[in-house]
Amino acid sequence: DADGDGYPEVAFGQYNYTDYAYDADVVYHEFGHAVFGQIVDTGYGQFDEYGRDLGAGGLNEGTADFFSMVLTDDPNLGEYAGLLNGSGPIRQAEADRQCPEDIYGETHRDGELWASLGWNLIDHEDLGPEIAAQIIFGAINSWPANPDYSVAGPSVLESAEILFEEDVLTGDQVDIVEDLLIAQGFDDCSRVVRLDDGADPVQQLFAVNNQGFNFGFPLANQFSLDAP
Repeated sequence: DADGDGYPEVAFGQYNYTDYAYDADVVYHEFGHAVFGQIVDTGYGQFDEYGRDLGAGGLNEGTADFFSMVLTDDPNLGEYAGLLNGSGPIRQAEADRQCPEDIYGETHRDGELWASLGWNLIDHEDLGPEIAAQIIFGAINSWPANPDYSVAGPSVLESAEILFEEDVLTGDQVDIVEDLLIAQGFDDCSRVVRLDDGADPVQQLFAVNNQGFNFGFPLANQFSLDAP
């Protein structure tokens, strides 16, 4: 309720020549935040024994992107806004991304990781947007505050199994969901990237400059390497 009139709103800004309110993907994405925010307060991350964990932020942004893709049946997000900025779509979910290798450390980019799983559910010929929406909606209803990828992945399969018990999904469809999760590493995903497996991760490092002093935040993700 930014203007204090007693009613919540979704407010859009402008960037150069772009009015984001003209881009349906942006509208659906921001409204998706409001919808899912009524179900679970994912937040945008927390600190644990390893440092910063931005998994909740990636899930927050990726689920909002998923909301838009269900309505448009299109993995390209923000084509209008991107076009006026001289680029392509703001985000794109068609490419298969792997968890945890493609965790980047910035919530919107990490949202593409989660959204890519959502698009694979939407795009599968034996599932489709309506079934995908029911699966993800059921999954997020089970999320705790500040969820991470290790929680989110299994929750999708649990949601599909519940829908099977309710005769909404067939056993074959549940198997498809499980196969998609495994193919992208969401069946057992942490934010520890195993360098032994040949991963070559790209990470974003945040830094803050305050009156000439530079402060670097630790990377949001961890790496492991088995030493001889």
